[in-house]
Amino acid sequence: MICDKDYKCEKCVRSFLLLIDIHQVGNNYAVILGMSGVNINETGRLIDMLRKTLPEGVLIQAVRADCVYGVDHVINALRVALESQRRKLLLADKLEIDLLLRIACVDQISLALSNIGLMYHKPACLILFSTQKRKLAMVAKNILQNHDSDNSVLLPSKTKRELISKLIGLDMSKCLQNDVTFTDFLSEKAALLNK
Repeated sequence: MICDKDYKCEKCVRSFLLLIDIHQVGNNYAVILGMSGVNINETGRLIDMLRKTLPEGVLIQAVRADCVYGVDHVINALRVALESQRRKLLLADKLEIDLLLRIACVDQISLALSNIGLMYHKPACLILFSTQKRKLAMVAKNILQNHDSDNSVLLPSKTKRELISKLIGLDMSKCLQNDVTFTDFLSEKAALLNK
């Protein structure tokens, strides 16, 4: 059992690390969390509330889960965003916004928000990332204690493939019918975006 000592209990943090998937992306770590539904009318408030509670060095982005084609889609977009930051080629002023654009495969913030932004009562995907694994785990623990998690909403599906294809103006062709090929396509599209 994990205690609630404001994340200071080393044993609890280590135990919690075993319960969640922490992905290493270069020098960063990421936690991708699915939520079965956003229960706040003004969805922008959810992300603002979460950002206010974040310790320094932990970043967050949130998108609709039906526009996420599996965890690999998000991890690959994050990898591209981090590399763009390293090369000083971000599409936006903030890394979190660059990530949003790359997940959406578009170069306009307003279009990304309308295409994949959070919606009331729709499943969500929270992307947490940091160079500090411990802080990241603490934030993930806090979110999971206060919000319902459901990572099944992140799984790829034919319905998601069709929706994402429609949003980015892609003709559904037979060559992009399997999960790996479609995820690779989204990664390439994210990498090709530039200012």
